[in-house]
Amino acid sequence: MSFAILLASGYVIVVAILLFTILVLVVLNRIKGFVEEEQIAIPTMVSPAFKIIKLMFLKVAISIETVLMVVAVMLTAFTTSYVATYLYSFTSIDAVNIPHTYSVLLISNHFVNQIEKELINVSTSPLSYIEILQIFHEIPVEHSSGASYLLPLLIKCKGYDIEKYNNTISYLCKYLVNNKYVALIDVSNRIVEGRIRVGDEEFLIIRENLSKYLSIPLLPGIFPIHTMGVMGGATITASTSSIIVMPFSKDLYNTICEGECDVKTFLLITSLLPSSVKNAILDVGLKYFDIVAMRHDNVVDIYSPNLVPSMKTLMGVISSILIALIFSLSISGGLVEKVVRISEKLFLVGVSYDTITASTSMTLILVFIIFFAPFLILMRFSAATDISILSYILSAVASNILLTYRVARSLKSKSYRILPKSSLTINTLMRLDVEQLKQAIQRFFGVDDLFALSEIEVLKGLDEYNEVRIELIYKRSFATLVTVEIYEDKNKDVWSYNAYVDVWSMEELSKYEYNKIAALVLSKVQGVIMQCITKF
Repeated sequence: MSFAILLASGYVIVVAILLFTILVLVVLNRIKGFVEEEQIAIPTMVSPAFKIIKLMFLKVAISIETVLMVVAVMLTAFTTSYVATYLYSFTSIDAVNIPHTYSVLLISNHFVNQIEKELINVSTSPLSYIEILQIFHEIPVEHSSGASYLLPLLIKCKGYDIEKYNNTISYLCKYLVNNKYVALIDVSNRIVEGRIRVGDEEFLIIRENLSKYLSIPLLPGIFPIHTMGVMGGATITASTSSIIVMPFSKDLYNTICEGECDVKTFLLITSLLPSSVKNAILDVGLKYFDIVAMRHDNVVDIYSPNLVPSMKTLMGVISSILIALIFSLSISGGLVEKVVRISEKLFLVGVSYDTITASTSMTLILVFIIFFAPFLILMRFSAATDISILSYILSAVASNILLTYRVARSLKSKSYRILPKSSLTINTLMRLDVEQLKQAIQRFFGVDDLFALSEIEVLKGLDEYNEVRIELIYKRSFATLVTVEIYEDKNKDVWSYNAYVDVWSMEELSKYEYNKIAALVLSKVQGVIMQCITKF
């Protein structure tokens, strides 16, 4: 039976961090590149776009629009902590074939001590219960034939009713109540002496048919006797001949365990309880136990301390995300325009469209990560909950996607974006100095991250117009060359500079890759020409 809940307290933070990690990896994969230290060398991975990210971050992060957007996301995330309510994970099973040995069953995978006082405080009448400790630590029991190693089963009984439960585990209580030095062994055990010694204490041996009482199922696959494992869906329990039943005492427990050992604690409340008392026992029990089972006739309700967000909480998270998106959409207009203005300047120096878009997304991720730190601090003071953390992460991711999409649409609408084609025409009212254009091209491609300048020459045409021929080496490939030819022309008073690109490669590149390389070169050539025009 599984009680693992995906949205339990610890998993919420893991899911939130995982979302941020995936988003960062996706963006990094988009902007990563390769550059050769020499023309024939092993490519070394670098990310030149980080310089652009730094510029975008400095310009965008300190803007009032960004601050207002992040504050809106933070405030809406905090509101979820006030509407958050939780439910214990819960399931019901059919208990027709399970003997009616308890009204409430509490199970823990470790030793639970001093629980009786809290249980007594929640009940108006005395409670009758049986506490069982399965100790997975064999103890040597000496006898005339040598020594046997047995698994202790410590039992503590209070208020048992032998007449009512004469066929259940409570039958064993008649031997153990008010008798500190009694040990029960199975009739199949080879120990026959009347007394045995455990540590410094001596116990009177009583032989009983333990399988009759310890093999009763408390829940499907759960028994009072030690469970050794599960095979093929069947529960494997210890043999009753390897069990010794003794009355529980703290001194005996310390003697057997000598500090710590593997223990399972069972608490069977046999009293008939009203619903109000059961609810109080549920709250107390889930503080110390891993499972609380409550019986109602032939149905057993099983609870786990794992908390599940209620429908109210989920609606609060969804509402906070929608509110954050509305605020982001209303505030982001000025931020988008600021990013577009920066992008125009970056594009003039040859920065590609994809790099600008990816840098914008990475900038927003960094901003949200920086503002995420206060949440981690406030969690230590219980000012922020796991649900508010998850709400912040989801709102931040949604806002990032929305803003990046708006920036991408704005960039597409601008005329300076180069479409994937192999030609470009730039018109100007003045003639460029071809030597200055040549020097500008040499300076630009001398420090470029994607292309290396192999050759450049200026030719004089028959019609007295200039022609500039450029040969570039594409650094992301071992055998890809790019030829750029810029022709000068004049129509009335307008000078035209027509650039044509031809990509050649020994590698088998797709049509999309050819067009992408051509678009990158054209964007950089356009940036150089536009710089020369603005200088006049």
